[in-house]
Amino acid sequence: MLRLRSCAYYPKYGIGAFGTFPFLMTNRVRSEDYGVMGLRYGSKNLSIGASFLPFALSGEVPYSAWLVGRRGSLSAGVQYKPLSGSKHPVPFTDPMNWNCAISYGMGSDSPLSPSLNFALELVRNTQLVASFYRNHVVGCTEGNTEYDFISLTNSIDLGLELAKRLDRDKPPENANDLSFQIAACWKPNEHVLVKGKAGLSKSSFAMVLNHPIMTFLTFNVAVERDHKQGTGSYGFGFCFKDI
Repeated sequence: MLRLRSCAYYPKYGIGAFGTFPFLMTNRVRSEDYGVMGLRYGSKNLSIGASFLPFALSGEVPYSAWLVGRRGSLSAGVQYKPLSGSKHPVPFTDPMNWNCAISYGMGSDSPLSPSLNFALELVRNTQLVASFYRNHVVGCTEGNTEYDFISLTNSIDLGLELAKRLDRDKPPENANDLSFQIAACWKPNEHVLVKGKAGLSKSSFAMVLNHPIMTFLTFNVAVERDHKQGTGSYGFGFCFKDI
């Protein structure tokens, strides 16, 4: 499937708009097959936004919405994302349509400095996810000292995630269903970014290449393997920015 993604952001006002539109689809069954559009507002301590479907059905307005706030090193947020095909008469009151999370960060907010982040997330009232994220800066290059310009040339990010299902209606043998994932991200220079994630159920790999001369052009490729189903998928894309 071919998709077109586009976005625009105005830093002065903190307002942005985005959209995703599928192409070359002969059988459009779901509402999201016709595309998704959204608006967002962001500042240093607040992020709020919502996405909508051009041809939404009852219960699909909005398609998703989120609110995230930060106070010092503590951040918290909620997300509303109704389940596809849900027949709930009042979807806003269904806990299965909500996600919430809280995180605590240690260190600097700058990507040029090491940092630690811990997060706890409740997903659709059925899964509790605990995650740990570590950013480590290997090397930086100083540029124009008149403007205090510093370029990040080599950094490594490491992440761990542990998820525990909370379904009370599941059989006792599956009540302690745990999943574990590890992830890493390596940026050896300004033009290459490599990401990987491995778990018991799925593993994935992605690479992003930024053209050294035409800096507005970015190419990316991603591969995913489902270990339980024994299937795989892949995708690639081009991104044009600031043109």
